[in-house]
Amino acid sequence: MELSILPQSEYEKYGIDPSDVPTGMVVSLNTPPMLEGRYGGNVYGLGAYEAFSGTLRWLGVNEKDVGGKLSYSQLNSLYKRMGLLIRFTKDLKPYYLVPFQIASQFNVEVKFQLQRLSEIITNYKVNHYQQTIRIGIFTNETSVLFHELKARFVDDEVEYISQLTSPNPFDLLIFPEDYWIWFDRITPSEIRSDRKNHRYWIIYILHKIYRLLQEEGNLIFFHKTLLEDDKRRVNIKFQSDLEAKRFLIYSKVRNIEFSYVKAPEKIKLSLADLSRYLIDYHRLMELNIERFLTEGKSLSSVQVEEIELLHTSGYNFSDKAWVSQTEFLDKFMSIFFSLQHKEEIFSDEIKEFWERKFIVEEGWPRVFFSFVLFGVRPTRSRVQWYLKGLAEDQVLTGCRKELVADYRDSFEYVIKVLDTLSQLKHREYPQVLKQFSDRLRLPLESKKRRHRLLEDVLRLQKKRAILEELKNSVNFKNLEGPFSNIFSNLEMLCLMDFQESEIMELLRIVVGHSPFGRIILGKLHEKRLEPILEYAKRLDSDEGLNLFRYLRLMTACELEASLGKPLSASLMKELFELYDKCARYVSNPGPEVEYFTHEGDFISGQALKITV
Repeated sequence: MELSILPQSEYEKYGIDPSDVPTGMVVSLNTPPMLEGRYGGNVYGLGAYEAFSGTLRWLGVNEKDVGGKLSYSQLNSLYKRMGLLIRFTKDLKPYYLVPFQIASQFNVEVKFQLQRLSEIITNYKVNHYQQTIRIGIFTNETSVLFHELKARFVDDEVEYISQLTSPNPFDLLIFPEDYWIWFDRITPSEIRSDRKNHRYWIIYILHKIYRLLQEEGNLIFFHKTLLEDDKRRVNIKFQSDLEAKRFLIYSKVRNIEFSYVKAPEKIKLSLADLSRYLIDYHRLMELNIERFLTEGKSLSSVQVEEIELLHTSGYNFSDKAWVSQTEFLDKFMSIFFSLQHKEEIFSDEIKEFWERKFIVEEGWPRVFFSFVLFGVRPTRSRVQWYLKGLAEDQVLTGCRKELVADYRDSFEYVIKVLDTLSQLKHREYPQVLKQFSDRLRLPLESKKRRHRLLEDVLRLQKKRAILEELKNSVNFKNLEGPFSNIFSNLEMLCLMDFQESEIMELLRIVVGHSPFGRIILGKLHEKRLEPILEYAKRLDSDEGLNLFRYLRLMTACELEASLGKPLSASLMKELFELYDKCARYVSNPGPEVEYFTHEGDFISGQALKITV
């Protein structure tokens, strides 16, 4: 038989007092098989052995009071003192307490998961030379699987995951139920109904899961494959009227099309609908939908004609999921994880379990049941390399990472800078700025005047759509704050396969291309240009000038993005005066860095022609 286990989140809905459910027990809505009690008899029965032979008098209860005058709390107290595992809801409907160890024996899928996970955990510890590991399970504290694993691996840290943050990463993360059910449960309906937001939400959640794992950790999925587009029709023969009626109720909720003659002992439906039923079956039992729709009646007493007349609009089983399983596994999971092992798990035990309910006359498709093992795509060492390279770069960076304003450390700011760069090429400037704007655009129009680093910026422009998606995904609906930070999400750029030079260029946009911008705004002195002047002096004349043209262009875009408006004539003039000083210095073979005085004036006395 199968137990109808009720999750803790449903206790209030059914009128169950959580204090009546002791630790180590789960709630079942149907009667478990016999289990001997401490005083003998069946802990799930109230027969002759339990009710008579003076038992009630021994407990100090008057027998005539049991007939309906006791409250649910008095009844529960009475049953507890009698050593029984029957309890009552506030509506005086019975439910049953089942020990975790007993509950696990009645779910064939849980038994298989325990067996497979025990092998995986043992192999992981051997392969990584670890005596203890951290294991996280996406479930709740009432999960049978969670408590069974905790009992089997007492030396390891086994935790259920209630939130997607943890100070210490895990070695193994496990999805014991179908991942699609888990995602469906945590996804608000308004997100589910919007295809684009749904995609951003999935990446946001997967990124958080990715961060929960060690660099060499594994993510484990047990799931049933949804054959979304398989319209082939198969014949299903139910083994009992109860299972046939259960399917009829489900088909009403899901609007499944099928055909049958007279009583639905045998039906014909598509493989896509059959796979959806297999995926949803345990959830159907868990949420006890049949009781909800039949207003508490026993399904065995409900006729087929009554089921056909049921109105299911009051119960929304699931909203439309815009993202398919195939797209989820192949597209979104592959961003963060690499597939290491996939195995079909349609074992004889699982087959026997389902064949007690119904038979697929054309044969069971094995693809329904799968076990998938993912490894983490490593990025942490690369992230550290980028941060170290940025810290050691005293030439092209405008300031230290710690001094960057919050608004600049964001995908929003980087996108704004790239958009400004795109607009510069075609923007009409007033006459007073035209002499500057023509020179500013030179690196975009002439490859001879273009520094090689500007090529990386132009490639970033072509990836604007990806940056926009990252902006919306790493900080979905501003859940993490007003800005989608770059430094704290740097691994996402690695995972999205940005080139090293592109990532470094993106970071330079954040910290500023050289101190030009901070000098113009009066935050730094011109002496801060010494490292870049010395560097440019070692280059040949053309490359040195192209370097400053590139810095001039990027500084103009960064200033405009920061100020939120085009540069004024005075700021543009200051930018070009600073560039002209650097150009003269690079073009002049004579003077040293002292060419710049503390006031920023020239002391060489030479009047070289300004190089545009």
